[in-house]
Amino acid sequence: MRISRGANGVIESTLSFQQLPAISEPRHPHRIDVLLLKRIKRHRSNVYEVLYEDQPAISKIALFEWDFRRIENETREYSTIREHLDQHPAEPPCALNFLGHLTENGRVIGFLLEKVEGEFASIGDMPNCQKVLRRLHGMGLIHGDANR
Repeated sequence: MRISRGANGVIESTLSFQQLPAISEPRHPHRIDVLLLKRIKRHRSNVYEVLYEDQPAISKIALFEWDFRRIENETREYSTIREHLDQHPAEPPCALNFLGHLTENGRVIGFLLEKVEGEFASIGDMPNCQKVLRRLHGMGLIHGDANR
């Protein structure tokens, strides 16, 4: 449904049967209905701490049509890391565990990550940060801003 104000100032609504956007290439076999997750805390407009299987997790969804490409790219990156770690089980993890895709009415709209407790890295952590960054680059992943 589209709600807008007409030229005469009256609010108008229009029904549309256009298919809503979705992540076109889901990369994780597990699907989780976003509406079944209990929200604990809002971090951003599209990022929430939620309860999943009685454990805290982080949900990230696309709210607008232009968000889907960014969420799809991030999904691809987490999938690349997950596949790499599956092939190299002796290596320590270098990212949060990708738990699955979030769905709404069957369409894939985001993803769910494990939540971990910890502290922000400091200057003393620089050698370890550089080591992890080299591993990510070795997987073909380049973010552009290592602070985010």
